[in-house]
Amino acid sequence: MAKKSSKKNANSKKKTKQKVNSSKSSKKNNSKSKKTKKQQSPKKVANNFSKSSTTFTKDLQNVIDSIDQSTSKKKSKKQAKENQQASKSSVDSKIKSVKIKLIEFKDKASNKSKSFLKEAKEVGIKLGVIFLILTLFSSAVVVLELISSDRVLPKVAIANVEIGYLKAQEAESMIKDSIEDFYQQPITFVLDEKRIEVTLPELGIDMNIDDTINSIPKYYFLEDSILSLITANLNSHEIKPYYDYDLNNIEKILENKFSLQNLRAESAKFYLDEEDIIQIQAEKQGKKIDINSLNTQLQNKLNGLDESEIIINIRDEKPAVVAEDLEKNSDDLLLKLENEIKLVHQQDEWLFKAKDHLDKFEYLKNNEQIIIKLSDRLLTEFLQPEIIDDIAIQTSDIKIYHDQDDQIIFEGKAKDGVEVNQEKLADDLESAINTYEGEVEVESKVMAAKVNTDQKLQNLGIQELIGTGHTAFAGSSPNRIHNINVAMDRFNGVLIAPGETFSFNDQLGPVDGSTGYKMELVIKSTGTIPEYGGGVCQVSSTAFKAALFSGLEIAERYPHSYAVSYYAQIDGYGLDATIYPGVKDLKFVNDTPAHILIQAYTEGTEAFFKFYGTNDGREAFIKNYNKFNHRSSGGTQLIPTNTLAPGQRKQVETASPGFDTTWDWIVKMPDGTEKKEEIVSRYRATANKILVGEE
Repeated sequence: MAKKSSKKNANSKKKTKQKVNSSKSSKKNNSKSKKTKKQQSPKKVANNFSKSSTTFTKDLQNVIDSIDQSTSKKKSKKQAKENQQASKSSVDSKIKSVKIKLIEFKDKASNKSKSFLKEAKEVGIKLGVIFLILTLFSSAVVVLELISSDRVLPKVAIANVEIGYLKAQEAESMIKDSIEDFYQQPITFVLDEKRIEVTLPELGIDMNIDDTINSIPKYYFLEDSILSLITANLNSHEIKPYYDYDLNNIEKILENKFSLQNLRAESAKFYLDEEDIIQIQAEKQGKKIDINSLNTQLQNKLNGLDESEIIINIRDEKPAVVAEDLEKNSDDLLLKLENEIKLVHQQDEWLFKAKDHLDKFEYLKNNEQIIIKLSDRLLTEFLQPEIIDDIAIQTSDIKIYHDQDDQIIFEGKAKDGVEVNQEKLADDLESAINTYEGEVEVESKVMAAKVNTDQKLQNLGIQELIGTGHTAFAGSSPNRIHNINVAMDRFNGVLIAPGETFSFNDQLGPVDGSTGYKMELVIKSTGTIPEYGGGVCQVSSTAFKAALFSGLEIAERYPHSYAVSYYAQIDGYGLDATIYPGVKDLKFVNDTPAHILIQAYTEGTEAFFKFYGTNDGREAFIKNYNKFNHRSSGGTQLIPTNTLAPGQRKQVETASPGFDTTWDWIVKMPDGTEKKEEIVSRYRATANKILVGEE
């Protein structure tokens, strides 16, 4: 029984499965039917049209039957019988006629339906073909774009080497290697039988690889249009390397290499004869390198990264000015050459007379006027060594930070550089010569030193050099030098808060043997006598100058009672500051928006105070030095003393004249206001003072 039941269940499951399959088959057929109907939409239109015709025929028949019934009711039975046959015959005839027309209409509709289906099929085929073509074309375009992405556009070449369709990185690497290899190869120049090799760096030719690489036209799928890719296939594109050179400089180099300088034409010029009288030297015809030919060959070589030789062609050269031109303008020119010009830079001055440099000028003709031009020799043989080098200062940077013990460490010594505008100096001097001007200002600009500080100092506003004090003490005794260095250490690394009035004496502290000082001469009312700390005023004078050139407010300052040459070695007299603890002090105010950090140090026999802080835009400088009211020194004074052995003598003061000095100290504030103060110093005349031990 269990087996039968199992078999029965199996048969039942089989039947169920068949039903399911049948159901699935039915659904599948229905699905196919639906798909078929959707695909036969033109034929469906024709069938609907045919069904509409049949419905119309039935409706018409119903109308006729309705007419027949209506007619029968109105007429009498007699008339109905009499007319029935005739009416029936007439209606049959009409129905027959209508049926014929309907058949004809149905045939026509059927024919039109078949024609419509045929045309629709043809249109569908055409549309399918067009769609397929468009799909294939679009796919091809996309494939082309994808293949070309991040590659050089087609038909691109450099130095006659095709790089089109190369991967961008590959092309860039190839161009870089090619240019670098070319740059290392010398160029061979040929003049007659002489051949000379010169490298591109020697000629001052700069090959700009980065700009050349950036000029390569590339295609990127997500950024560029397919039109750029198609357009690129229509025209070739030659990439030219980027380079830069000075043709006149190359001409001079080649002239030197081929010893052609003596062949150049020479204009007429002035010279001094043995009796120091200006004379005219006649012009000379000459020959020179054909610069246009040289430039064309050089460009072709660089554009093609070509290793071929360059042929030097020579052409005739006529002098720009002849003796007759100078003679016609001699009166004017001689006055210009005799004119004395003062070159001024801050407090420094140099006198210049063109007559003293006649061999360093050239002459150009402008219509009938002769222009005096400065040659390169005037710059290299006079302006550079005599003026520019005397002004220029090289920039020096510094790093300042706290060490692990929280001590401020200075690595380096900040020094702002000074750079002279050489081109403007030459132009201004040339203009002054030709216009009878008497003074030329030598312009320069400060090149700020870089001050790198840690975050703690940055938070205090310590970020740049705002002022420097500089003095010298050449000739000082060993004890004086020792005392200067001891005092300088008291100020190195000191911070001055914004708004604080800084006292030199407070920071200096006690000055005696216990604090490291030695005995040295000190200026006192009784004379110049030995005392601990002699030389400390060198430090206070250096600090005073730092405050001046930082544009800080000076609260208290005293000059020495008589002029001391140590303090005049840098900048001259009148900028010293004497101190004596408990009597005289140097004070200034930090009126900047940030802290000020002091770096104090010596180099040999020179002392420096550097103030670091935040530059708020103020400019400070001194000018208009005046020395006047001179007074003669006294004779010799013998002063008795019990500090010396009987009869022993010691000179404590040297005779020196007295005089007064003034400086104009000017501070230009960032708001445009200007503060001007006069720094006054009065130095008394001194006599030779000699101490003599009493008997």
